[in-house]
Amino acid sequence: MDLGRSNSVGTALWWFALMLMVAAVPAVATVLLMGSVTLALTVALITLGGLGLAALMI
Repeated sequence: MDLGRSNSVGTALWWFALMLMVAAVPAVATVLLMGSVTLALTVALITLGGLGLAALMI
């Protein structure tokens, strides 16, 4: 990613990748440690909601 140019598509893809990774880590850990896919989806949604609220404050 070229940091010198402003590209809205590149920025959107970067944020999408960041949100996916941030939500995937606790979700995978939940599946591995507790074995519950439903709980993992709940954890991922809560994580995405928190990241979305943080992004609004930037």
